[in-house]
Parts: sequence; C-alpha cells; structure tokens
Amino acid sequence: MFSIHVEHTIAKPINDVFRILSDHQNYHQFKACDESSLLLQGKSNTNGDGALRSIRLGKIVFEETIFDYQPPYQFQYKIVKSKPFKVEHYLGELKLNEVHGGTHVVWRSKGAVPNLWFGWLAEIFINKQGPKGFMSILRQIERM
Repeated sequence: MFSIHVEHTIAKPINDVFRILSDHQNYHQFKACDESSLLLQGKSNTNGDGALRSIRLGKIVFEETIFDYQPPYQFQYKIVKSKPFKVEHYLGELKLNEVHGGTHVVWRSKGAVPNLWFGWLAEIFINKQGPKGFMSILRQIERM
C-alpha cells in the first residue's frame, strides 16, 4: 500500500490557492507534471464534481475523477484509470484552511498497486516520490 500525506502553508489567499490547485488542465505548469488535460468538464463547474482529468508523470498516466468539490476548501479525486500499471485508489484529497498569513494545505493520497510481480516496488517508489512531487507543487504555487 502507498500513503502520501503532505502539509504546507502558502503565503497566498485561499481563493488563489484553490483556483490553482483545481485548475486541472494546467497541472503541466508544475515541474512534477509532464502533461495535463481536462477530459470531461464537471457538472456545475468546469473543474468541479464529475470532472475527469489526465495527468502524466514521466511514463505514468493517471485519469482521475473529481468529487466533493467545495470551493475554496476542498476537493477529492479518485484514480479511475492508470498506465502502465493498475492503481487501486482509496483516497485522494486536498483540504485548504485559511490561516494567519495564508493558506494551509493538506494533501493526502492512499492506494495500492495490485501486481504480484512489481506492485511492492511501485508502492515503494510512490511512497518515496509522491510526497516530493506534492510538496514541489505546493512550493511552486507559493512562488507564483
């Protein structure tokens, strides 16, 4: 199983941070992400509930659906398709809180790679690189 949990306070207003984090088709602006696109718009908001995004990190591609979209405080996502290996995704969430001097972000993702031959190795990689990638994105937002 993999479990990623990062927390970071960004010296920016909560509305600005939420807008950037929920702009699914523009994740490619972050160093951790090679390509991003919005495959399907959300029901009541382009990036909201029901939106489907695609994120490419090197050779790994995730398709994720967005739900529990509550601007500017949180949204959740679930990996519904991945390649080159399957991911069972149990939790993907971003929670934002307004704090003195900015916005505190909590980003969590949990899941498993159910592959008998290399799943354990992929999970070790995700556990090591996932927090670095999430934190990289949050630090880049701080510099925007």
